[in-house]
Amino acid sequence: YLKYSTGHVVDSQGNIYVIDRGHHRIQKFSSNGSVLKAWGSYGLKNGQFIYPETIKIDLADNIYVQDNYKARIQTFSNDGVYLGEYKNKLPNFDKNGNAYHLITKKNSNTQATSSYLQKIKPDGRIQEFSLRYLDSNPCTGSVAFDSQANIYILSCRYEDNYDENSSRTLMFSHTIYLDKINSETGSIIKKTLLDFGEGSTLT
Repeated sequence: YLKYSTGHVVDSQGNIYVIDRGHHRIQKFSSNGSVLKAWGSYGLKNGQFIYPETIKIDLADNIYVQDNYKARIQTFSNDGVYLGEYKNKLPNFDKNGNAYHLITKKNSNTQATSSYLQKIKPDGRIQEFSLRYLDSNPCTGSVAFDSQANIYILSCRYEDNYDENSSRTLMFSHTIYLDKINSETGSIIKKTLLDFGEGSTLT
């Protein structure tokens, strides 16, 4: 049985892969709901998990599973065969098989950090788009896509509100935007302010 799922993906044949977090495994179902396979157990060896929490799939139907333990990412075939450990951050795949990561880089002179959107093409070529022009920083590591392969990320502009009398921070607030980005040039297409209401936070 399934004990607390935290995510699922669907392959090109319609099969469904579900995180069975409580049992430290992945379960594979057919499109009609029949159990086809399960793999994984508690542990640190290859093919084992400690509370898996996120799952992704690429165009070749390879499965990426992020472990709760040290955010380890393991890759598997669609039959559960262990393929190796993925060394980058958990990828977000578009319909063309490109993998995207939100990364930060530190300037060696100023020590300031800047955000970038990294695009890894199926042939291994890498593009990086600076996100400095957004005037805000990515809030989460998630990337979404529309049918035209435009990219969407959430970005935040942070603000500290201080009490002048006590010199203490009374509230840590931020403004949240949905940024639409061209996947070929990295240029921003549209920036939309999201109104979550007063006192809202993004978690």
